[in-house]
Amino acid sequence: MKKYIILSVCALVALIVLSFIWGNSAQTGQSSGALSAKVQEIINDILHTVGIRGSVSHYFVRKAAHFSEYMVFSAASALAVVYLFRVFFKKTVKVSLLSALIALPMSAIVALTDEFVIQANTAGRGPRLTDVLIDLGGAATGVLLAIAAAYVFYAVRHRNANKNAAAGGETSAAGLH
Repeated sequence: MKKYIILSVCALVALIVLSFIWGNSAQTGQSSGALSAKVQEIINDILHTVGIRGSVSHYFVRKAAHFSEYMVFSAASALAVVYLFRVFFKKTVKVSLLSALIALPMSAIVALTDEFVIQANTAGRGPRLTDVLIDLGGAATGVLLAIAAAYVFYAVRHRNANKNAAAGGETSAAGLH
C-alpha cells in the first residue's frame, strides 16, 4: 500500500510542476517579467534582512526558476518511474539507470515543448535554446538527487534490516523490496 501512495505522490508532484511550468510559459512576456520582478524583490529583501549585501539580478531569478522547476519535475518523475515498476510489474528496478533513461528524455520533451511550442506562440515571449539547456541541467540534477536519495534510503533500510536479522529478527531480503 505504501508503494501506491509514494507512486501517487511522485506522479502528482510531477504533474503539478508540469502544470506550473507550462502555465507560466503561457503568460505574456509582460506578465512573466512582472512576476519575476516580484520574486526578485522578495529574494533581495530576504538577503538584506539577514545582512547579506548585494542583490540577485532579474536574469538570475529567471534562469534559477528554469533550473529549479525542471530539477523538481525530473526528480519526481524519476521516483515515479521506480515506483511504477515496483507497483505494476512487481520489479525492483535499478533506480539510476531506468529512472534516468525515462526521466531525462521526458524532461527534454517537456522543455522543448515549453520553449518551441508554448513560448513561441505567446505574446512577448520567444524560444531560447539556452533555456532548454538550463532546463536539462536542472533535470539532470533532479535525477542525480533522486538517485542519491534512493541509495541513501535503501542503504539505511538494508543496514537496519541486517541489524534486525543479527538480533534474531525475521526480516528477509525478499521483504525489503
